[in-house]
Amino acid sequence: MVYVRPDIVVVHDRVATLAATYTKQLRWHFTNQPEVHGIGFVDSTGSSKLYGRTISDVDVASRVRAFNSRDAEGNVVNPAGYSERPFYELITESVAPVSDLTYTTAFQTAPASTSEMLDTSRVVCAGGAVEGASIGGSLVLFGRDGKLDPAIDTISCSLSGPLPSMAVIVDLQPGRTYRIELNGRLQLVAANEYGTIATMAFGNRAPVLDNSGAPYLISPAGSRLPPGLTNGILVSDLLARGAGGNPIIDSDPGARRGIAVTSIDNTFGQWQFTLADSPREADWINFETAGPISDASALLLPADSTARLRYVTGRMPHHAAGVDVLPLESRLVRGLTFRA
Repeated sequence: MVYVRPDIVVVHDRVATLAATYTKQLRWHFTNQPEVHGIGFVDSTGSSKLYGRTISDVDVASRVRAFNSRDAEGNVVNPAGYSERPFYELITESVAPVSDLTYTTAFQTAPASTSEMLDTSRVVCAGGAVEGASIGGSLVLFGRDGKLDPAIDTISCSLSGPLPSMAVIVDLQPGRTYRIELNGRLQLVAANEYGTIATMAFGNRAPVLDNSGAPYLISPAGSRLPPGLTNGILVSDLLARGAGGNPIIDSDPGARRGIAVTSIDNTFGQWQFTLADSPREADWINFETAGPISDASALLLPADSTARLRYVTGRMPHHAAGVDVLPLESRLVRGLTFRA
């Protein structure tokens, strides 16, 4: 069980039997009758609500039944004050017989005015060895079969929604360092003595561009363009000209460096880029070939060993030229595929 402050609890249950036909039910008990909506439920009491959703690696269904607990002599053993009032069982079980399955139940407490539970979905990682739930901005993961196999050192997940602001992973090998990758965003994190990684911030934060130094190539009108501009310069070399060789500050772990080209001026020539190693003339591509370029639709070029840009002049080799860039975040702004 994992508690995520201030109002979320996630519980992971595993069960296996020798025969698939043996009953394997998950039961939660309530003093009020909960409303069941598919695999979700809500219990309303006074000024608050308890939402819940049970997800599994197989198809499951939920139902509610009322009961009065009695001892062997038939005496009611409900707590004082409840002897004439039934309790309620929320029962969840597989639709078809299975020999083993897991249940992950996410609970959320909320004011009575809350109309629905936070978005909650099942998450499977590391080839099925790790599973759990994404709820709101939190991700909670467990070992599918208990303590994670020591041979596993990478936990990679593909999430359908935005990256979580916080993640909790349990059932890990104590003290082991893991590669945690969510939608391509990587962190190296060591599990604590209990085999838990308690918190990690994966939410994307904007990079900062330090304009000190000279992270640009420019030639004023009437002077010859620098060779790096006409012959081609690596984006990484262009950035290395500014702020002591590191003009982009990005606090997101695993962020990829580069530039986002937001405007071009082809009045007296042609801006081109290439992603080829040791490019030939045919490898150079006009910027506009990739589509319209603007602040909202930038062309991304990584700061690696291949991405280059250049300016090819027309009949006038002596003129003003320049390029406007923004620091590249670690997520794609538009659909340009490049080799990292």
